[in-house]
Amino acid sequence: MILTCPECSTSYMAKDDAIGPNGRTVRCTNCSATWFVPAETEPASTPDELQLADMTRHETNAPVEPPASEQTHETVPFTAPSQKGADAIIRDKAEAEKRRARRRIIWLIWLIPLMLILAFLAILYFGRNTIVERFPTTAPIYNAIGIKVSQSGLQVESPTLRLAVVNGETTVVINGAIRNISNKAQSLPMLRLSLHNPSGEEVANWLVDMEKPVLRPRERIEFASEYPNPPLDSTSLRYRLM
Repeated sequence: MILTCPECSTSYMAKDDAIGPNGRTVRCTNCSATWFVPAETEPASTPDELQLADMTRHETNAPVEPPASEQTHETVPFTAPSQKGADAIIRDKAEAEKRRARRRIIWLIWLIPLMLILAFLAILYFGRNTIVERFPTTAPIYNAIGIKVSQSGLQVESPTLRLAVVNGETTVVINGAIRNISNKAQSLPMLRLSLHNPSGEEVANWLVDMEKPVLRPRERIEFASEYPNPPLDSTSLRYRLM
């Protein structure tokens, strides 16, 4: 059967049974035009007509089709759009929701232990003084990782150091405070202050007696101390409760 495009006049050879008894819509591969081809009711084309069809295709510069024995696909393209059924769409949505649910579960599996670890570390840090008070053996562990804790429940707040002239003498003046960070009253010991040279060697030391013998829970007391004529190579101050 010979099919001729109504738009560009390109002719094609099609199998006799390609159109079928009810006719069929076909598309031109040259210009993409589509038209309806009714069922063939006339006798097959004669050899002269076939030769004429080949001449027409040559004149219109249409691509030469290989012989039917060498073709690996249908000569006439047919469009048969397929639509996904409602059941398939619902099934795809259900599968996507299951995948999202699995991802949420995986996130929770990792997130919950991480939050528990962070909460535990926060308790260890902010409650370190209470922990050391109840379990004194944990103090070296805190000190080893650079976290200062007080086993006695008393904490010396970093004192300040300045030079001043008192009664015509150069004097080191130290101001600071001691805080009771525990939940019970604590006796106040003496505070030892020492001066050190750039090499870290101690060049002077003295004791400071507190005005109050006992500090109530969370109570804070300030202190001041002076050291006249400090060694010239004094560069740093160290302190500890006795």
